[in-house]
Amino acid sequence: MACPYSSRKGYSTLDTQHEYLKLVDNPSEIDLSLDANMDQTTSLYFWQLYSIWGKDPILDICEAFYKSIYSVSEEKGDEIGDVELKQAFERLDTMRHHINVQAAYWIDAMGGGRAYHGGLFRLRYHHTGRAGPKVMTADNARRWMRHMHGAICQNHKHFEQDHRILPCVISFLETKMKSYADLHEFEFDASDFDLEKFQQAPHQ
Repeated sequence: MACPYSSRKGYSTLDTQHEYLKLVDNPSEIDLSLDANMDQTTSLYFWQLYSIWGKDPILDICEAFYKSIYSVSEEKGDEIGDVELKQAFERLDTMRHHINVQAAYWIDAMGGGRAYHGGLFRLRYHHTGRAGPKVMTADNARRWMRHMHGAICQNHKHFEQDHRILPCVISFLETKMKSYADLHEFEFDASDFDLEKFQQAPHQ
């Protein structure tokens, strides 16, 4: 069975594959094709996600994520650390801009073609040059993942078509966060990527 969406290499695809390959014990056995095997008994890798997912689920998750961040308010009793993380995003650009840029990176890295011009160099520039060391910390990584957990739980409908998709997205997030932790020298917390946490139904 053919994949429902056409995959293409992006600016970030190879670099993101390499980040993943450095973390596994069997890199030579990993399928680097951008097209997913539609047999759900086989492995799925995050650079193949676009071929079975398209862009809409990515946009939905990124939108839910930034709406969660931008809804933080000291007046509502949110922690000061969450307020400061929101302010860090606000200093850089609008919520809509962040949604579009993060979705573009995900699409690019996940096999959807050249959507994020500049690739990994651009991503590192934004995190190192624009965000800075006060933002790229273990504490903010934990807060970031809490918002992402909520965004994913709100979008469980996008994971129902193939049981491999959710673990694959978590693998992508874990790969990226390990890379950020190494680059910015903060402690990586593996518990943030416990699959069972993401399988919980969203709060009503």
